Amino acid sequence: MKIMRWIIFCLILGILVLLFFHEEGDFTLSQSFKNMIASSDKSTMLTSIIIFADLEDKNIEYLLIDRLPESKGIERSAILYSLYMHNGNLEQEFIDSIQVDEQSIRDLLVLESPSGSYFRAPYLRVIKAIGDISIHNDKALEKLKRIYQYSDGWQGDSILEMIIAAERIRGNDTNLLLDSLFE
Repeated sequence: MKIMRWIIFCLILGILVLLFFHEEGDFTLSQSFKNMIASSDKSTMLTSIIIFADLEDKNIEYLLIDRLPESKGIERSAILYSLYMHNGNLEQEFIDSIQVDEQSIRDLLVLESPSGSYFRAPYLRVIKAIGDISIHNDKALEKLKRIYQYSDGWQGDSILEMIIAAERIRGNDTNLLLDSLFE
């Protein structure tokens, strides 16, 4: 019985290894991400760029680096977010890429994932990264406050929590902060 379990385990492991290294057609993870990044659907493209931050693939990273000079707006922010998550030395470039005019912020806040789930929407990761950086970066905190001005509902609540947390860690009075945000 132990030998049979061992054989089944080896077979399953072998199949998984074959599937992992299979490089034909559109089967590979790299090829799938490249196709999604090249998609004409904006939310699919942005979602794939942002989700790439959780993966390690040099081919896709080089693709994003090549695409960066011609990107603008939310796409540029998404690319810099992914590259920042892979390589922390792009923090300032990422913060600078976040546009704080009303239309850009509204575009960022209503961007949804391709599956229609606002709870897994890509902008949440970008805003959370800004919130994490705002603990030690004044420019990021100001941009987070600006985003908060145009958010509402649960989005606004979660962004407000990030602002309050950053201000508390910095040792600032959060009562004065709340007064200034609601003016």
